[in-house]
Amino acid sequence: MPKIKRKVEMTPKEFLKHLLEQEETEVALDGYTFNYNEEHYSFDPEIIANEVISYNPHSCTFTVEIEEEITEETEVPKLISIDRNTQNEVNIKFYCSIKQLIDRADYNYYYLNDDGTMTLIWKDGAMVE
Repeated sequence: MPKIKRKVEMTPKEFLKHLLEQEETEVALDGYTFNYNEEHYSFDPEIIANEVISYNPHSCTFTVEIEEEITEETEVPKLISIDRNTQNEVNIKFYCSIKQLIDRADYNYYYLNDDGTMTLIWKDGAMVE
């Protein structure tokens, strides 16, 4: 299955869960600060991640780039369809899935990447491997 990269905005809790699910993420508790205050414990672990992360202090959200497999149901931010017979008809659809356009079997579908290149994801009536 083809894969795409996309930017995802996450809450702090979602962000930590995402980091811990990544094999490359390292967590160190050596030399951590541990505070006990009645009913609450707090500590400051060190987390090392191998990915580009941005933080928005106004919304308190993190943005990371994730890679995911595309299926017929995946909503693609920019989906380009090209008539494979004549190549005269080109359409750009925003935030739709191939399944929504499946009745148009005579088209090839491409994912428009952020850098302007296209990735072929559907050809001859099936997902590209």
